[in-house]
Amino acid sequence: MLRDYQRSAVEAVCRAARRGERRVVVCQPVGSGKTEVIAELCRIARYPLLMVPLVDVMRQGRDRLELRLDEKCDVEQGGNYAESIEGLRNRVIVASRDSLLASNRYKARAYERITLVRVDECHVGMTPRMEEMLRWYEDRGATVVGFSATPYKGKGKALRYWPRPQVVYSLLEGISDGYLVGPNCHLSESKSFDMTLIEEEEGEWNKKLLADVLTAEHFAQEVTSLVLSTYKNQPS
Repeated sequence: MLRDYQRSAVEAVCRAARRGERRVVVCQPVGSGKTEVIAELCRIARYPLLMVPLVDVMRQGRDRLELRLDEKCDVEQGGNYAESIEGLRNRVIVASRDSLLASNRYKARAYERITLVRVDECHVGMTPRMEEMLRWYEDRGATVVGFSATPYKGKGKALRYWPRPQVVYSLLEGISDGYLVGPNCHLSESKSFDMTLIEEEEGEWNKKLLADVLTAEHFAQEVTSLVLSTYKNQPS
């Protein structure tokens, strides 16, 4: 059962696709159930492709999709190739971005029928070759949907290639709705870090002096000690 905001995200993507929009960006915070939205879009689309940046994420994405969709997914990564023979290939493909780009594997027969491309962590690795690959799918009628918790560059500017998010569910909304936990913040102060030691040149700190201060052994040890005492050896 999808939550209200997840259902709204799916419906917004479908409306955009029906309007003929080829690029859609969905912004959801970490922990808000992005996988559920992706799985529902895969259920609706005729021939979906999930494109992921990391192998571990790809395997996790495949396992979750197979569980939620109750069907097998083809995999494109390294020595694994999506099946190209009609009748043998699966409807859904989960692929590594790097593998798809290698020797233009994204142009293989298995991908000629793709109708929906979901790009996980779409703020990562947008190179000219990546754009060329996504345009290849666009030119064949596919809708390309990017997912990210941070779909912006500095000062809130849109990412390269992508439009500004058409679907947004914010961290504050997730906390207010009770789906996410509010942040627990700590302010730690380093006594040995003295910015007055760093000279300024044309309104900016001298990079060499700044690097010397930041890499000084006593400062590094103090910062490490602050992390260990604040988070009690937990990931931080």
